[in-house]
Amino acid sequence: TNLPYRVFLYAQYFIMTLGSEIFFLLAEGLGTKTAVLQTCAKCLVYLAIFGVMLRIRSMVAKVPDADLSDFLSTNIIRNAVIVGFGSCFGFAFLVVSCGAEASIEGHDWRECKRVFISMTGLGGVVGLYVIVDLMSGVVPKKVLARHSIQVRKIATMDLSLYETVQVLGTSIAGACSLYFLGNYDVKGNFSNDAEELLFSSVTVIGPASLLVTAVWKGLVIR
Repeated sequence: TNLPYRVFLYAQYFIMTLGSEIFFLLAEGLGTKTAVLQTCAKCLVYLAIFGVMLRIRSMVAKVPDADLSDFLSTNIIRNAVIVGFGSCFGFAFLVVSCGAEASIEGHDWRECKRVFISMTGLGGVVGLYVIVDLMSGVVPKKVLARHSIQVRKIATMDLSLYETVQVLGTSIAGACSLYFLGNYDVKGNFSNDAEELLFSSVTVIGPASLLVTAVWKGLVIR
């Protein structure tokens, strides 16, 4: 890609993200201290996303044409668009339909609290899995094969530190996902605060364990 085109793309990104945030902040007369801090936090997030995208772009450029074609057809179209987006759309639709049903029947919105939290956690796990799958797709297959974990090693517990972290993190994320699926479309409020705390904890633990596993794997492969 030639330099002017890249400069145009980068400028467009910064104008639509950082520029818009700063513009709305100035339009409100800088607002409160909280608004300024929120704008700064959003800008840092946008910069972090930009850095990650540059990193992914450089990795994609090194992928052979055959692997790149497989990445586009398998990782993006099938896994990300069909599986990932389709699943998250289904989870969101379930939450919205539950809220609409509770409103029509005259029930309190808390009747859908269990559905909302469980689908949020399940959507977080699915979303992170899709992101990890996309990032793994730009890594050469020879590198991934070298870091794959054989079932025999799991069965015999002959695992290194890297493999132990991978198996443990993936198992925790899988267990949390099964817990969410067990509460799929289960309406009703929580019976007590302890049950709500358990739900909220699982919602954080599931995606967090998958995120830690992905970061650990990325550091090892790097």
